[in-house]
Amino acid sequence: MSVAQIFAEDGEEGFRDVEAAVLNEVASYGRVVVSTGGGVVSRPQNWGHLRNGIVIYLEAPVECVACACACGGATSDVCAPAACSQLAGGARCG
Repeated sequence: MSVAQIFAEDGEEGFRDVEAAVLNEVASYGRVVVSTGGGVVSRPQNWGHLRNGIVIYLEAPVECVACACACGGATSDVCAPAACSQLAGGARCG
């Protein structure tokens, strides 16, 4: 099931439930890399899991993220190219 499908069927709360369950499961694994979105920290229960490893925070201006999204650089099904292009002020990649 894609992120977009989870959001459509269960809303953000449902997505966050799945996200927390997966993080809880992989937290017991050793020597793994877990890539999360920024919303993972919206639930305090997830913080403990994140504290058991090294957290690397990547930050980019919204214009850059929107441009990447509008140009197909993002892999999320939630990405709506028209909305991303509008956020980027009509910027084009390349």
